Amino acid sequence: MIAETLSSLDARIRMYPPVRKSHVDYSWDWEIIGDAAYVTHIDPAGAAKEKGLKVGDKVISIEGLPVDRSTYRQIQYLYDVLSPQGGLRVLAKSPEQEPRWLAVDAKIKPVRQWQGDPVLIQEKARKYKRAERFRDIKNHIRMVGDVMVWQGKELYRRESDIADGLKILASAKALILDLRGNGADADFTLERLIDGISTERFDICTVKKEGVDQKFKTSGRGNRAFAGTVLVLVDARTRQGAEIVARTLQQHQRAVIMGDKTSGQVFLAGRGVKARGVDFNFNGFGLEFPMGEISLADGTSLDGVGVTPDYLLLPKPVDLAADRDVVLAKALAMLKQSLAPEAAYQLFLHDEYDDLDELPVK
Repeated sequence: MIAETLSSLDARIRMYPPVRKSHVDYSWDWEIIGDAAYVTHIDPAGAAKEKGLKVGDKVISIEGLPVDRSTYRQIQYLYDVLSPQGGLRVLAKSPEQEPRWLAVDAKIKPVRQWQGDPVLIQEKARKYKRAERFRDIKNHIRMVGDVMVWQGKELYRRESDIADGLKILASAKALILDLRGNGADADFTLERLIDGISTERFDICTVKKEGVDQKFKTSGRGNRAFAGTVLVLVDARTRQGAEIVARTLQQHQRAVIMGDKTSGQVFLAGRGVKARGVDFNFNGFGLEFPMGEISLADGTSLDGVGVTPDYLLLPKPVDLAADRDVVLAKALAMLKQSLAPEAAYQLFLHDEYDDLDELPVK
């Protein structure tokens, strides 16, 4: 009731309950592709696999709630944040089969309180180091012939990472900037990225916060900027600053946008309402709310609208099941580089915890 009351004031307001004593692991993940939802990950040891749920299955409804692009945020918010369940009833459909109802149990795991526990503090530190290694720029740039593929996982962190990427880009003839799943905050270290691949001077956007307008613009670097072909890959999880990058480059005809329509979540978020003086990120409940609006140079807003790609290109269920990245493979083909979709998928690590062991240990 609290969450519904707050969202009636502004649909972007989120109420986060205090941390529970247990954590719910559903053992499967789903994402929006186009206007529908599909299973994208299955835990090999989880109940979802035992019940027959498969990667690539279309998710028609969860607990009787229809799942599509218009409802997915609220459904995720309900069952991941507000009211985690001990299991979910899922109406799923495999390719060329009839829809089927599955009752998928979840694992209930106790939440360990790491404060004051030296073993858990060390474990937390190790996870942080692994995440930092995963986001190191060298793990997210690959050269395929004379094309640089830049996955952009690290773009939100600091301007120096972008500067390092632009140095590598100088040796390439074309760039594929992969912003799929990218939720880079609109703090505009990304301004440096747009500036690095734009030869002309132009306004990017205006941030309105607390009655003050702050404008962001390129400097017009001329022949110092990368002048090669640029393709930008986006999907339904592309949001915030990554959406601004894609739309700005599209508006100025500096890049071709490929993939799925983006999320349309572009606003400055603030957090508040701490409980008992405990920090929001640990045990205290809190609110997330819009504290500033972002508009593009032409006065339009992407919030609730998103970016429509120049080329709509969506993976099919069989591609998800077979770990095939057809979008990246197609982008490379447009730049005269041949790479099978299976090989395109394997260019990068996809999980900072499970796959990080494949990185050299330092």
